[in-house]
Amino acid sequence: MDIAKNITAEDLAGIRFWLMQESKKLEIDRANFDREKEDFEAEKKRFTAEKEMFQKAAEENRAKPKDYSDNIAYQRMLVEKKLAILENGFKELCRDKAAFEKEKEEFKKNRNSGSFGQSQVIDPGLLFSGVDNFLALKKRYRDLLKIYHPDNLSGDNGAIQIINQEFARLKDAY
Repeated sequence: MDIAKNITAEDLAGIRFWLMQESKKLEIDRANFDREKEDFEAEKKRFTAEKEMFQKAAEENRAKPKDYSDNIAYQRMLVEKKLAILENGFKELCRDKAAFEKEKEEFKKNRNSGSFGQSQVIDPGLLFSGVDNFLALKKRYRDLLKIYHPDNLSGDNGAIQIINQEFARLKDAY
């Protein structure tokens, strides 16, 4: 009782305001709950209808006599499709083999004629493109030397000279 005597009108107004806010929050929560409940009920009905539909379809399939002639025709169709895929793959493989043999002959011809390993036109700007500091320049230089070194099968003295010139030019720039 002593507590009620110590409460001022301002305190009562604050409590009423708080109670009103809480009541509004509860009303909103209840409306959201009711909406979710309705959505759940609708989903439950859809699920039950789907379940019944699948059960009926399963019962109809069990009740049907099995027609193996359809199954055999279907299997035959699948085998024919697989055979067509294999035939197309074999034809493509034959074309690839012929192209490979042609490239192999050109390679042998170039190798025997001495044009293999000769400098092709190499753009030095492309060799070191994307290099933006000295460490990256050194790494790219080493990688290019591994590829174009004259001791390698695909080695090229002319390419090494171009690489060395470009490296020296870029080294001075960094």
